[in-house]
Amino acid sequence: MKQFTLSGIIGWDVTGADLRRFLLEAGGDDVEVVISSPGGLVADALEMFNGLRRYPGRVTATLAGFAMSAASYVPLAADTIRAEDNAVYMIHNVHGGVFGDHNYILKYGRETEALSGLMARAYAAHTGRDLDEIREMMDEETFFYGPEIVDAGFADKLVETGDGSNDGAGATAAKAAARAAFQECGRRLAADSRAAADDLVKAAALAAMYNGNNRAAAPATGKGGPQSAPGREEQDMDLKTLKEKRPDLVAAVADETMAGLDEEKLKTARPDLVSALARRGAEAETERIRDVRAQLIPGHEDLIARMELDGKSTGADAAKAIVAAEKQLRKLAAEAMESNANDPVPPANPDDGNRKEMLRKDYDALSISEQRAFIADGGTVKD
Repeated sequence: MKQFTLSGIIGWDVTGADLRRFLLEAGGDDVEVVISSPGGLVADALEMFNGLRRYPGRVTATLAGFAMSAASYVPLAADTIRAEDNAVYMIHNVHGGVFGDHNYILKYGRETEALSGLMARAYAAHTGRDLDEIREMMDEETFFYGPEIVDAGFADKLVETGDGSNDGAGATAAKAAARAAFQECGRRLAADSRAAADDLVKAAALAAMYNGNNRAAAPATGKGGPQSAPGREEQDMDLKTLKEKRPDLVAAVADETMAGLDEEKLKTARPDLVSALARRGAEAETERIRDVRAQLIPGHEDLIARMELDGKSTGADAAKAIVAAEKQLRKLAAEAMESNANDPVPPANPDDGNRKEMLRKDYDALSISEQRAFIADGGTVKD
């Protein structure tokens, strides 16, 4: 059985991309994920959860040391969860950090509550406990030690290590150490407020992307279980809002997620998603070509045609290219006029009754070569 160690702060020391690479290399063989983490970024934990849930082989999660905060959510996607007798498991509400006016702060609060609700439903589904009871545990930041993890329903089996002490003193000491580790993890994350803010947006984008707008992400039991019914929480964080507010992050999450998916399996499992992505891609390409064509001015048809076909140029790119091309044409025209001015021109015969005259506006409408021929032929320009 191939083994992956999830150790340290999620999103910093170990990332969703790390686990994704491991699962790709595992190639469907049975795997074990050994978890020893005080928590970390919710977005990476969600990516890990969904990666394990999609994995075709059997997944065993072993709680070794700490499995707290975001790290308590990841193992719920496994087929079997084992807890070592000296491990500590902790669940709580999603933490974050925000700076802004009351509207922004209230919105941030709704989003963190939505993510907490998503995790609560997963805990409740796995343990069989009432959702309100789970929410109370999360409100109180509840720690479980060794056998308590199994008794509470968060793990399926206890692993005897010989190092665990099941008396009250042992449990108290282990939980105190776990609390200190969790607080240190929180201080490290709080030091990077931008990462904390981006984490929430990425997490909400992942939740919406994997499950569609206004749908929950928590399976009832193990991998691939039925979904919970939608609630108020999901309605507060739909993908449309995320795309409008932070399109860069949504695009990054989409790229990372799609990179880890097998195309044929995706077509079979989510034909609706594949169809939607294809439709959006076609609509975006049509809009791009329309924007490029809108920049056309006579004389630059070939340039616009090339930019239409390259699959990447935008309307803004086309406008810049047109301006640059026009500047080059004007430069060449000026050089040609200067060269023409230095060429000797035969004087016109004032007695020649066939002398040609042309108004300035008509002369300016001629091409450079036509202007040169007119002057060389003895023509004059009248204002």
